[in-house]
This record gives sequence, C-alpha cells and structure tokens, in this order.
Amino acid sequence: MAARGKYKPEIVEDILFAIAQTGRDADGIEAGGISQQTFYKWIREKAEFSEGVAHAKRTWRYKLFRDDPGIVRKARERLIEALDPTTEKWSSTKKLAKTIIVENPDYPNVPLEEQKLLGVAKREIQLIPIETTEKTVIRPPAYWAIRMVLGPDGRPIVGNNPEPNQGDDFETVDFEFRVVESMDQVGANG
Repeated sequence: MAARGKYKPEIVEDILFAIAQTGRDADGIEAGGISQQTFYKWIREKAEFSEGVAHAKRTWRYKLFRDDPGIVRKARERLIEALDPTTEKWSSTKKLAKTIIVENPDYPNVPLEEQKLLGVAKREIQLIPIETTEKTVIRPPAYWAIRMVLGPDGRPIVGNNPEPNQGDDFETVDFEFRVVESMDQVGANG
C-alpha cells in the first residue's frame, strides 16, 4: 500500500476518479486520503495533476449534461431568477404585553368573578399590537449570477460556452477497475 500524502500514480488515480464522479475537490481529497493543503499544493506545483483535476471536472460536467439534458434549462432558469432584483415587503409589529385574568378550566361551574375572589382564576399574558411598520426592500442580483453572465474579467460571455477560449467538445476519462479476489493477490500485485 502506498504511503498517503506522497505523490503516487495510484493515489492520483483515486483522486481523479472521485472528482470525475462527483465534480467535488473534497471527494477527491477523501478518496486520495490526503489533506486539503496537500491537494492544493499539488495543483499549484504539479502541472500534470492540475490538468488531471481540470480534465476530471470536465468529465463530470459532460456526464451531468449527458445524464440530465434538462439541466441546461434548469441552470438558465436559475440564472435568470438570480439576475432579477427581488422586491420584498417586510412588516414588523411592536406589541405590548398585558396580563389578563381568564377562567380556570379546572373549575367549570364557578363564574370568573368568584374564581377571582377565590384566587383560582388563571393569569395569561396577551400581546396587544400597538404599532406596525412596513418596509420595502430591493435585493440586488446575486454576485455569482452577474459573474456567470459577464465572466470573471467583466466581459460578456458569448454563446453557450461558460469558459472563454475553450472548445465546445468535452473530453472524457476512462478508468480501469481491477477486481482482486484474495488478499494474497494484493500482496503479490502491490
């Protein structure tokens, strides 16, 4: 078994496979048994690893679009919703707490006035509205939605391609699974 935290091909394979399945760095980190710091250090320092992670994420996106053709429509609808400023009406009411005396249900045949004299009437706190304030709040579009439309450099993104200077084709990654039947084979192959 390879030592975790060392840059080994089998660890890299595990990481890239996990990212290609879920699109999440965290899943790759867990699959590789490495720390988050190690993962991002490898991305910074090892070009082939950085390219592999990007390739695995493209594979995940490809699978996502292939398996759910309606996802583009859903994403566009969500983006349009996020670009619309939202108007909300907020209302707040100041209330005054007032103690009132009510009949005690344990004494159903005794009138309220007698319950008061006997000291068995119940006291309840009632909140009485005294002032209501209404406010209209306009929330601006979500920052992430603006960046999706304008791009990271502030220029509009043209066409369906969310990443400038990238082709419309998707690359895929194929992974090989090996079935190990016994622990003896693990020791012989490892």
